[in-house]
Amino acid sequence: MKKMPKDYQEIQAKKSSTSRGTQWGTRARESVFQYLGYFKGKILEVGCNDGYAMEYIQEKGFEVEGVDIARHKLKIAKEHRLKVHFAYQEKMPFTDKQFDTIFSSHTLEHSYDPKKAVNEYQRVAKRAIVIVPIEPTAPSRPVHVSPFNSEEDLLKLFKDRREILLKESRYNIEREYIVIVEFK
Repeated sequence: MKKMPKDYQEIQAKKSSTSRGTQWGTRARESVFQYLGYFKGKILEVGCNDGYAMEYIQEKGFEVEGVDIARHKLKIAKEHRLKVHFAYQEKMPFTDKQFDTIFSSHTLEHSYDPKKAVNEYQRVAKRAIVIVPIEPTAPSRPVHVSPFNSEEDLLKLFKDRREILLKESRYNIEREYIVIVEFK
C-alpha cells in the first residue's frame, strides 16, 4: 500500500488543524451531535486523530474504537484511555461486519484509493456516515491526495452497494458533503 508522504506525518505530529481545541476538532464533535440519530451499535471512527470526537461518541453511550495513521495523535488518544489502532483506511485490522457504524469525517480525501477505502468500510461495518470537503478546484491542502470536486464524485463510490439514508450538502467551516449509507 502506498504510504502517506513523510511530511504528512510531520504535519500531524504538530498541532494539526483537527486536534483538540481547534475549530476542526470542534466541528467533528458537532457532526457527531448532528447525525447522532444515525449512529447504531458499535462505532468505528476512521481518521480518529487524537480521539476528540471519539470521547463525545463514548459520552453518548456508544462503544467506540478508532483508526488513524498519525502515531503521535494515536498516542494522545491512548492517553485519554481510548481504544485506537494504527491502520490505513484501505486495510483495517478488523473482521467482517465487526462494527455497526463507521464515522468518517474529513478522512476519505486523504486516501490514495478511495474506492478501496469504501470497500473496506463496507467489509467492516453495516453502515457508514461519511463527510468530505467539496473542493471544486485544486486541493486546498497538500494532504488531500484524492479531493472530491463534486457530490457525484463521492456518490459514485457507493454505487450499487448501499441504501442511502441521507445525503446533503452543508457549509460549515468549508463546503462539505455528507452521505449516510446502509450497506447491502
